[in-house]
Amino acid sequence: MDDIRRIYDGYDSGVRYADHHVGQVLDLLDEMHLLDETAVMVSSDHGENLGELGVYCDHQTADQCTTRYP
Repeated sequence: MDDIRRIYDGYDSGVRYADHHVGQVLDLLDEMHLLDETAVMVSSDHGENLGELGVYCDHQTADQCTTRYP
């Protein structure tokens, strides 16, 4: 279970890191009064399996977990 916890914690840390920096960009646009005039698009190529179908830390399947959620 410790290995699985490290996998989840690492993934969550990456999500938090990205969220923090996207937030900084949005805050700056807001401070500059440009947020309402700006389209912000965030994209990703795929998600990671975190135990779905018995797969961890990989994206070797074409299921909803990896193709729908970044």
